[in-house]
Amino acid sequence: MAIKHLVVTASAAAVILVSGCGATRQGPAERETVAPDASQTFLAITAAHFCSVQGSSYQNPKAMADAYAATPSYPGLTATQVTGLTDRLARDAAFHRRLTTLIKRTCP
Repeated sequence: MAIKHLVVTASAAAVILVSGCGATRQGPAERETVAPDASQTFLAITAAHFCSVQGSSYQNPKAMADAYAATPSYPGLTATQVTGLTDRLARDAAFHRRLTTLIKRTCP
């Protein structure tokens, strides 16, 4: 599959991931501060998740959509950090570009 299609698919999956998480939005005072290494961990695991889904075969589109929407395990990150970083992915274009770049480098 072409990288361009993969990036578009991964971007769409990021939207699904964000919209499907079901978490309520937190204000700045309620959010944990996210360390740079937490951001990098989140991006690396998310990129690997998207690459894994993209590299798998599915019997139908719903199965693939469900796989993209599934939240991977983020060892070392708290649920609050994951929620904050997922929210950031939806609203921070530079952070989203970092994920897109990492997907291009990570996926075969």
